[in-house]
Amino acid sequence: MTLEMAIQSLFNGAMLALIYILIALGLTLVFGIMRIVNFAHGEMYMLGGMFTFHLATGFGLNYFLALVVSILLLAIFGVILERLCFRPILGNFDAAMVVGLGLGLMLQSSALLIFGIEDKSFPSPFHGVVHVFGATMAVERLAIVPFAVVLVVCLLLFVGRTKAGKAMQAVAQDIEAAQLQGIDSGKISALSMAVGSALAGAAGGLIMPIFITEPFIGGPALMKAFVIIVVGGMGSIGGVIFAGLILGFIDSFGAILFGGPVTSILGFFLLIAVILIKPTGLMGHGE
Repeated sequence: MTLEMAIQSLFNGAMLALIYILIALGLTLVFGIMRIVNFAHGEMYMLGGMFTFHLATGFGLNYFLALVVSILLLAIFGVILERLCFRPILGNFDAAMVVGLGLGLMLQSSALLIFGIEDKSFPSPFHGVVHVFGATMAVERLAIVPFAVVLVVCLLLFVGRTKAGKAMQAVAQDIEAAQLQGIDSGKISALSMAVGSALAGAAGGLIMPIFITEPFIGGPALMKAFVIIVVGGMGSIGGVIFAGLILGFIDSFGAILFGGPVTSILGFFLLIAVILIKPTGLMGHGE
């Protein structure tokens, strides 16, 4: 591998890692607070791309405005799903898993009917290339990095500095103690679904100008998120960020060193290794 290829893989890995992190953060946030694994979370990512595409092409919105509106729509949709589908079965892990699977399939089928089976692609608002130490990188890929970093930092500040964020931490640590302190766990659950869905939708919208979007992209994205949260540690935001970076660089460098088919399973080898060595994840803690 040449220096130019290494630099290009480094930047591509950072881009992939940040997209993975956004998806996985939403999933781990919902799990940490609601204690459910939302198997429809990948479809939030898919809908983020679909909404951004159709708002930009069908309604003529500027890409950035379409992205913001898409994120807001996914946040509202997350609250609706929490109220109608997950709140009635909160605390029942098995039922929530079945509901999540059913929702995922329903959203896939709905996307097929509404948006069609054709792949969706969108011209990037960014153009040109940047040369760094001989490596050539597309501006459209580099532009994802600052946008995604801002979203991750905003989430960290929200969780760590705001009253609502601290309430989310309290519910995640001990829901009964939080309720005794006057925290409305129902509102916090709805907030976690809103934020989690918005993050996944943001990832789908950000990646829209680079990769195609179609109704079935949610499944692979969900698998990546599962790998990340298990490797990083269930419920650990820091673990998600760390594991997301690892997986992003594995996928980027692996594609050059080993090719696509081999790279697609490297993350699962990492998952197995971590489970065997440290079942709670790299930054997880036992009960």
